[in-house]
Amino acid sequence: MIEIIVAISIFILLYAAYRCKRCTDLIPERFFGRYWRVMSLLIGFFIFGYAFFEYTLFANLDLINQRVIVSMVLLFGAIYVVLVTSLSYRAFSEIISLQQKTQDYAEHLEAEVKKRTCELEELSITDSLTGLYNQRHLFCKLEEAIVRACRQDSPFFVLLFDIDKFKMINDRDGHLVGDKILQMVGRVVQSCVRDKVDLAFRYGGDEFAIILPDATKHQALKVGHRILRELNDRHVEASIGIVPHTNHHVLDARNLLTLVDTAMYEAKAEGGNRIRFIRPTATRQKPFKVV
Repeated sequence: MIEIIVAISIFILLYAAYRCKRCTDLIPERFFGRYWRVMSLLIGFFIFGYAFFEYTLFANLDLINQRVIVSMVLLFGAIYVVLVTSLSYRAFSEIISLQQKTQDYAEHLEAEVKKRTCELEELSITDSLTGLYNQRHLFCKLEEAIVRACRQDSPFFVLLFDIDKFKMINDRDGHLVGDKILQMVGRVVQSCVRDKVDLAFRYGGDEFAIILPDATKHQALKVGHRILRELNDRHVEASIGIVPHTNHHVLDARNLLTLVDTAMYEAKAEGGNRIRFIRPTATRQKPFKVV
């Protein structure tokens, strides 16, 4: 019976030696290679010891210093166990470290993807020349402003203006000069509106629009006058139309833009470089002439 157990143990050790050799061939040299080589040597020692013990059983040999031999086998067995646990600890530590690095890298990639996505979304709604929002985004934000105003019963104002005699400037000085003027107007508009409250857009060509939420008529006119003053200081004139949106006169985005466009062209027809304020009723106020 003992002989059978020892023989089975030898086969198990041979299989362990084979798996250890496969691991040694599989892993890189730097990855605890010396641990696996020592384990292979210990397995070889156990195989030799078990085979020798099997031989003594079949040959009925009496071992000298049997207790010392058994003690040595147990010592090497303890060393083997320590080696296995140490290797397991190092391997699991490396795995956990790699998992953490992988997770950190994945989170970094996810953050980069979100950042790039936001940048692409921002580019898709931004006018590349002036840095303001573009016309497509204007209609989206105007619809949102109308819904919010109706829900919260809070009026907002739409301001629309274009540069007087801009076509003549383009024809006389060229499109590069015209583009520089448009860029300057974009900077002026951004400096005249409330940060993170008002929304400024390039409506198209030399036309610019502003949505002024939660504003009063006085505030809307103040923004219009400030824009005119800043542009006049830079030798540029503009015609501005302003229209409020209230729950008493609910308009959709296109009708609201049509009305403010009418106000702008009335200001232009009256000589330009002025503000025309129109309420969505039959009653209209006189234009505000820039002094």
